[in-house]
Amino acid sequence: MYVSVIVPTRNRCESLRNTIDSLQQLNFPNDHYEIIVINKKSIDDTRRVIEECNQHGKKEIIYYEQLQDGVHKARHIGAQMAKGDILAYIDDDAICDPDWLSELTRPYTDSKVGCVGGKILPRFETKEPAWAQYYPGFLSILDRGSEITKVNDADIWGCNLSIRKTVLYDVGGFNPGGTPASLMRYLGDEEVGLLNKVIKKGYDVVYTPFAVVIHVIPHDRVTIDYFKQRAFVQGVCDSYTEIRNNGGIVRDESGLIDSTKSAFGRWWAYCIAVATGRGRLAMYSAIERNCREKGARYHKTEVANDEKLLEYVLQPDYLDTELSQ
Repeated sequence: MYVSVIVPTRNRCESLRNTIDSLQQLNFPNDHYEIIVINKKSIDDTRRVIEECNQHGKKEIIYYEQLQDGVHKARHIGAQMAKGDILAYIDDDAICDPDWLSELTRPYTDSKVGCVGGKILPRFETKEPAWAQYYPGFLSILDRGSEITKVNDADIWGCNLSIRKTVLYDVGGFNPGGTPASLMRYLGDEEVGLLNKVIKKGYDVVYTPFAVVIHVIPHDRVTIDYFKQRAFVQGVCDSYTEIRNNGGIVRDESGLIDSTKSAFGRWWAYCIAVATGRGRLAMYSAIERNCREKGARYHKTEVANDEKLLEYVLQPDYLDTELSQ
């Protein structure tokens, strides 16, 4: 089994250095894997860091500069360049355990397995925010227990994710993701969309707690402003998924009465939560719901007013990258 480790990166040269250092010291046969870094328009010292890692590290880094926006494009470019049967994706702010790749690829001895994800533990550069215990996925934290299990949902995050190359192309690749704020209208459901397609196609998706990465979380991701923005982004993703599932925008005809009932129901649920000692959770839930709904409304409005954007959301796949043009 040959594995291609793919690292999309943008303007995180110092954390990228730590990621690469951990990848160059894996307990995995050196001639059975490669490391591919896709640079997404970085304006920092990413190129210099790659050169230094190549000069001093134990493993060569294959480097490519991406000209288009979107982490899905970086992931697809990496797949096109890859020699491996298995594609292993990790983020540029993650540090892998020495046994990460060995454990991540172990379940592939079963030919039914199409995708494998692993445990993601946080390393906070500052105090952990109170909301993290309720919304760990907003920080790509993942711990699904101590046993290797087959999963039937898309709760495997992209910073510790692997997939058979043939399966990636069979299901149409990743959906859009990782776009800058100025291109928010083009955001999609990323690896969640990919995994849902993998499951729908009948491949097994496996979670292994033994393939561990540490996700380094900086101070700017623990603020309430980040929490609100992340919830807004989730709303955009939810809208994208809904539009694709429905083959277009479904108009909301519920009217003011249903809207008022919904608001009253949420207010009543909040009162009950406060009365039963769950006030903090209720507060964050209210903030998250409000921001997520704003994100969904924003995306639906953008799509409704732009026919080309609707075509973009509904296109069969997003596999076309600059390497194939």
